[in-house]
Amino acid sequence: MTPLQRMAWVEVCFWIVATLAFLALLFWIGPGPAPAAFALIGLLPFASYVVYRRCGGWHPVLDERDGEISARAGRAGLATGYVVFVLGIVGLQQYALRTGDCVPASPLMGIVGLAVALQALVRAASVIGQARFQEGDDRG
Repeated sequence: MTPLQRMAWVEVCFWIVATLAFLALLFWIGPGPAPAAFALIGLLPFASYVVYRRCGGWHPVLDERDGEISARAGRAGLATGYVVFVLGIVGLQQYALRTGDCVPASPLMGIVGLAVALQALVRAASVIGQARFQEGDDRG
């Protein structure tokens, strides 16, 4: 497993835990404080330590292919997150038009959090899939 794949797995774990915490808080406490679960993502920079090697300083152990894989995965994740965000905003707008009321801020923050979480999960899944496909091409 490459360091990029390890970092992607760590990111997946962080985002899954944050999303599950969000859904649990949403169910038990309500929509007001539920987006606070995404504060767990503040610990995510520690995931970068799996792609650095300490040999007289911290040096990245990523090559050009890893950079290309990361860029393609980032574009796929960004596109997915954007679509989810726009569809969520359209849904909130339709809700507001039908009820004749304004949309509270907590569902909007929930949509933003879930769109960013989905973006990160798609990016990480794309990194893992592309890296495994690349390893298969290198072997065969």
